[in-house]
Amino acid sequence: PAWFGNNFIAVWLAGEGPNPTSCAAIGEGVGIVVTYVVSKLTAPLPDSHVAAMFGDDSPPGPAVEAAAREAA
Repeated sequence: PAWFGNNFIAVWLAGEGPNPTSCAAIGEGVGIVVTYVVSKLTAPLPDSHVAAMFGDDSPPGPAVEAAAREAA
């Protein structure tokens, strides 16, 4: 990959390209990191939405817990 230059990461990734197991592991690691970062940068879903998706027996979220602490 000449368009990436001759840096270590580009050369290493080009070498890993033919190995599907290596590509899957790299993709999984990237996916986990992206999921974590997005979850930290976005607001939690409203509890009403979570209840509608998973049912009313799902554990209460941060908003319900905060309201319970304020009421006590």
